[in-house]
Amino acid sequence: MKPDPALVDPALHLDLLAKLHAVQMTPTGRNLFQYGKAPPPPEAKPSPMPVVERISVSPPTADPKPAGPPPPPPPTPVTFKYYGFKTLRSNGVKQAFLLDGEDIILAGENEIVKKRYRVVRIGPASLVVEDMEGKGQQTIPIEGQPTA
Repeated sequence: MKPDPALVDPALHLDLLAKLHAVQMTPTGRNLFQYGKAPPPPEAKPSPMPVVERISVSPPTADPKPAGPPPPPPPTPVTFKYYGFKTLRSNGVKQAFLLDGEDIILAGENEIVKKRYRVVRIGPASLVVEDMEGKGQQTIPIEGQPTA
């Protein structure tokens, strides 16, 4: 809908023009008539670091723990290797083949090897021996067995 020209006031209002002329334009930093990137914003100044008092730190004091019995020493590693076994068909007795350097030793379950180790169990993948000097049991894996 168009305004009726008979109702429009053609008078020039100079007071409104004076107000408009008094407005100060602040630069925005960008020219609308030029193409390109806008200039980067001004960098913010880093705030100063707060001053903190120096705190002395001393190493923690070790709590004296009651001295208990020392842990048992680890078992002495065996010098021989387990590389196979055989089972007698007549009575089902197993014998392990052990290699100690160049010597081959045959030992059955509950037999003493090298005057120190008792064979506890002979299995297809490992041999369990007990140290006769009270140092516990050791499991010796079969030599040459592929690992999964």
